[in-house]
Amino acid sequence: MGLDTINPTANALDSLGRIAWELEAADRENPLALKAPVAWGFHAASLFFYIRLQPHKEAFDQWVQDYFHSWASDIDVQKDSRLEHREHLGLLEIIDLLSEVETDSLRLEFYQGWTDKMSRCRELRAKVHGLLGMALSHSERLDLLYLLALHNRFTHMPARTVVETEAAFLKLDSLLNLLEKLVDPEWENTEQMRQTLERCRTSLRALTLGG
Repeated sequence: MGLDTINPTANALDSLGRIAWELEAADRENPLALKAPVAWGFHAASLFFYIRLQPHKEAFDQWVQDYFHSWASDIDVQKDSRLEHREHLGLLEIIDLLSEVETDSLRLEFYQGWTDKMSRCRELRAKVHGLLGMALSHSERLDLLYLLALHNRFTHMPARTVVETEAAFLKLDSLLNLLEKLVDPEWENTEQMRQTLERCRTSLRALTLGG
């Protein structure tokens, strides 16, 4: 039985493709049609964030570097099945780090250091923004937080959920904006990623405009 190797950018490109497929087949009146595009979108964003910053981890303090360590290629069932939250950045932390420098923190307890936590948050945001060449606008942050809440509802909270479906589909544009900003022009499959994101946008426009 052969072994296959999946690299992180190929993994992310696959997720972009799945967003496009789901949006192309989506029923704009069905809130459950949001589930897959949101999940795959956040999956790709997490991968992009890690891939972009991992080569620069030495620019951060040790406690931040720990979130950007390199994993071995082979699956370690005992270790990998027990992956803890402190071993990888969560979606809320990623949104917080990409937020405008002066905005309130979404998870102040995440930040460590000798200075006060809000100063630490601002310092880290500025460093991340400089390395990535991008930051979220206030409206994008609000949209992403709504989509993250919806994602958590779909995935972790088995409860009745009231969704304004049309408005939620519109907020997907902010997730596509984030993905587009995180794509590195130096990656070998950058053009495929951009073409796939354009497919996503075309399908989303058709859904939100009622076409």
